[in-house]
Amino acid sequence: MKLNELSPHLLYQFSSESELHKEVQRLKLIFNDSRDVGSYVLDEKLVAAYTSFYFLTYLNKFNELSSYLPNEVRTFLTGLSFIDMGAGPGTFGFAWAKAVHSDQIYQVEKSSLMREQSKRIFRHFLPQCELVQNLSPPKKGLMFFGNSLNEMGSILAEKEIKKYEPQAVVLLEPGTKQSFKEVLLLRDKLISMGYHCAYPCPCDEKCPMEGSLKEWCHQYISFRFDDELEALCQQLKMDRKLQSAIFHVYLRSELARVPVITRVKKETKFSYEWEVCDGKKICSWQIPKKDLKSKKALKDILAGQRVELKLEKDFGNFKRGTPNLDID
Repeated sequence: MKLNELSPHLLYQFSSESELHKEVQRLKLIFNDSRDVGSYVLDEKLVAAYTSFYFLTYLNKFNELSSYLPNEVRTFLTGLSFIDMGAGPGTFGFAWAKAVHSDQIYQVEKSSLMREQSKRIFRHFLPQCELVQNLSPPKKGLMFFGNSLNEMGSILAEKEIKKYEPQAVVLLEPGTKQSFKEVLLLRDKLISMGYHCAYPCPCDEKCPMEGSLKEWCHQYISFRFDDELEALCQQLKMDRKLQSAIFHVYLRSELARVPVITRVKKETKFSYEWEVCDGKKICSWQIPKKDLKSKKALKDILAGQRVELKLEKDFGNFKRGTPNLDID
């Protein structure tokens, strides 16, 4: 979807590009400085500005992140009802409906303006999909928190999860240290309720980064926008082509898991350098270039991707080996 396609269906019609830019900059101040995130959903202009900019960029973000999921996880999720907690203008429900051709999306959203904005988008772009808003969603579905756990907190999220007993819980949160704290709190509660972390954690053990003052587990996503959206990002001086995120998937069923790259270090002349979590500890891995048949695939590796590694030398917290990236 492009901005010129979306614009006619906004709650507010901006008279010029400069007016849209002004409102997006107001949002940026709210998100980064005042943190009064409850205010913008009451303002028609700000809801339209949020939809113009963040709706479109988050669509790309979700699509890229979901491509990292193992095939067996995607298969498990596809058959479940999608329950969008704190749905906003329907960004992630829309992305999900497009990806799996879902005919019904449940949205839980307090703001009447956001609900109306979502209706307009679904009505025009996905008329075949039934949008159910603020009614009790079905139990045993997929409960999705898209940038909403960060706002509601783990205690309230836990209550909602216990209320609806979903088969899967998906968290997509900002890649910040504060968000990671909330994700870890909820992770512990989910595991105690019988859920298993299907992505990215290699097991359900205590997170090796828990309690760290400097480190937190997040990943970066790199993608391209269409020319119109890229021009808007440049005009606003907001680079969205490389975004950080915390993306977790929890299932009632336990599936096979393998280690995950938590950090891609600076490439050297002779090797690729990674930090890899095996579920119990994080180790540094060196991947010598001389042993690789193809180096192109490794240049695009980002944190959060799963990897099987063949160990060649073990130096304790430093290991050397070769990867098998084609694990799905």
